[in-house]
Amino acid sequence: MNSLFGLRFMDDISSIIWSSLTVTFLISLFMHGRAFLRNWKAAELNSAQLQKESMKAQFDSLKSQVNPHFLFNSLNALTNLIYDDQDKAARFVKQLSEVYRYVLDTQGKEVVSLDEEVKFLRSYLFLQQIRFGDKLKVDLNVDASNAQVCASRLADAG
Repeated sequence: MNSLFGLRFMDDISSIIWSSLTVTFLISLFMHGRAFLRNWKAAELNSAQLQKESMKAQFDSLKSQVNPHFLFNSLNALTNLIYDDQDKAARFVKQLSEVYRYVLDTQGKEVVSLDEEVKFLRSYLFLQQIRFGDKLKVDLNVDASNAQVCASRLADAG
């Protein structure tokens, strides 16, 4: 009977060990899964926050490029021009839209072709010549053959 009792005791011990290991495994699996989900949720929140900050930075960058003083001065010049010369006012609006199109098109670029930059400069100078009249004189002679330059910004224009 001693050997039967010993085998039964070993079976009971073995059963207890396997039960304990199974419970430990299940608890460990639950805790690791919970930690994984918490970390994943925190990473998602962090990603959303970074994306929000990136969008805000892009918006602030665009706002700084579209200088309010430049726009205010251009609209004042346009108001005066509408009464004096409607054809020139229409050209003014077209050149103003070219200036802002250039700013929007080049906002993500480090360099642009010299041809694009000269085109922008001519539009910008047209606006400034309307505003300042004979006080502003510029002679622009540039060979724009396949050269590239840093893109202009309206942040300092006014």
